[in-house]
Amino acid sequence: MTRNLRERLRSLLPGQYVPAVDRWLTPHVVEHDFASLPGSLRFVLKTSLAGVVISVVLLGYISETQMAFYALIGLSLIVYLLARGEELAVSILDYLTSRRVFWRWAFVAWAILSLVWTTRGRLSVDRAITLVEIQVVGLVFFDAAKNLGLTKWILNCVFGCTVFAAAHAVTTEDPTVVQRLAGLYASPNVLGMFSVIGLSIVIAGASRRRGALASLGLYGAALVLLVGIVASSSLKGLLGLGLICVLGMVFAVSRVRSLTFVGVATGLGALLVMFVEPLRVVWYHALYRAEIALMGVGTSVGVNQSTVERARFIRKGLDLIAESPVFGRGLDTFRWLSGEGTYAHNNVVELGVALGIVGIVLYYGLHLSILGAAARRWRTDDFVWRFIAIAVPTLLLLDIAVVSYASKLSTLLIIMSAGWLERSRAEDVLSTSGGGVR
Repeated sequence: MTRNLRERLRSLLPGQYVPAVDRWLTPHVVEHDFASLPGSLRFVLKTSLAGVVISVVLLGYISETQMAFYALIGLSLIVYLLARGEELAVSILDYLTSRRVFWRWAFVAWAILSLVWTTRGRLSVDRAITLVEIQVVGLVFFDAAKNLGLTKWILNCVFGCTVFAAAHAVTTEDPTVVQRLAGLYASPNVLGMFSVIGLSIVIAGASRRRGALASLGLYGAALVLLVGIVASSSLKGLLGLGLICVLGMVFAVSRVRSLTFVGVATGLGALLVMFVEPLRVVWYHALYRAEIALMGVGTSVGVNQSTVERARFIRKGLDLIAESPVFGRGLDTFRWLSGEGTYAHNNVVELGVALGIVGIVLYYGLHLSILGAAARRWRTDDFVWRFIAIAVPTLLLLDIAVVSYASKLSTLLIIMSAGWLERSRAEDVLSTSGGGVR
């Protein structure tokens, strides 16, 4: 069967891609030779990958950066794909046939199919286009993780971008005028969530010995992310902060990092709030939002308008799901079917209304596949493994208060995790079988 597949692919592809196809069809072979590539090629690949990450994390969320987003991500994608050369055929085949990413492909296909029965037209089409665009960019994240071993490079780029975004928001907006800072994003919640992702990278890092200056810089950057969460006054961000710190303490390797961060944040944060007026303003506002949210649990209507609205969204969403439980009503239809004029603020409800139970299963199939594979490959000594174990459950839990299925960064990091897990599995197969590593 493999021989027939090889011959068919050899007949369809140009001659220069035939060796790449042969390598893809060879069992248990994975690319480990990034370090052996010419220095100029390594530079081009890393630089273009960084351009993609910068675009995804920092640009495209407000009208002022839309043009820069399309220009940078377009150029970066073209350069990266051209730099992959004949190996691009292997990358595409790997991506299309990945058992884990299959869940995402099936989800996107179901979302596009829903356009057949939706009555909302353009809004649904726009959302479907967004999902396809994310999936195209996902090729780069998957390939860089699986075939080039650049997962840590991606995470370091994401971390740097989230720190920049938080610092930009705090230094360019006046918290006495804008109580909830958003910075480069259209929503303060996005700033809060991206800061949580950045902090999950910090917490997942190994507690190895560093120089005093390097340690100071690391915890200083982590404190900037904490300020970003507080400045956004995002309740989801504050909840995510608590979750990643708790999950970080589960693993002995990251426990020191998590405890150190909590200590530094408590001590230095208290001093900053005490002596820096703008930070004191955002801190009090964040405390106020958290306080009224907690008071609103189990009390009468009117204590917390946001909580009341979200409860109403869920009730209306469940009623709409009951009307079409299997197929849903089409992408982005909650906002007009419910009469609320906005999204459901709950990913499960939003997906259920849009794509039915089938859409929910297909979407979360990828997350559960990632967590299942990570559980089977228990390796707490690995930074990327710890990131998956901390970040993915956090993203899952926060879906109760955020619509994430069309989020670029969270989706791409999940796809990247799939690539890393497949690379990790191939490495284990090679080591147990005594095979060589290319």
